[in-house]
Amino acid sequence: MAVVDPATNQPQGHLNEIEFIHGFVFANVWLTNDIVIINPASGAIVARWDMSQLAARVTNARRDVLNGIAYTPTRGVPPGGAPPAGGGGATDADPTGAWGGSLWVTGKRWDTIFELALSDVQAYNPAQAHRRAAAAGKGARKQAR
Repeated sequence: MAVVDPATNQPQGHLNEIEFIHGFVFANVWLTNDIVIINPASGAIVARWDMSQLAARVTNARRDVLNGIAYTPTRGVPPGGAPPAGGGGATDADPTGAWGGSLWVTGKRWDTIFELALSDVQAYNPAQAHRRAAAAGKGARKQAR
């Protein structure tokens, strides 16, 4: 199945770092700061999030583009990580299909990993929209690598 951008009616290539989250495929577009959200049934891109604001917050002068995404159902716990000392992170994954958890974002030569709380976009339904600029300045928690 081809992944198609309905705005251009063209195939979207260079998909990288793919995660299946809440029934949608999230993928970084290689060599860009974009994350696309794909309807797996149709292959249509239903949203495109621009992470340029996050890239601008990276302090390493040699930074390159976004090239790493991961999902965890528990906020505050990085992929493969343990809960913070003194207690676990908040779990907001909901079996009813409500959005929750965290999307962790980093890039080539980034000295930072960002946590985006997906509950911040809980009211957002990617099946009903095409383009959304990520609110990278809000709700993004910066962590040193």
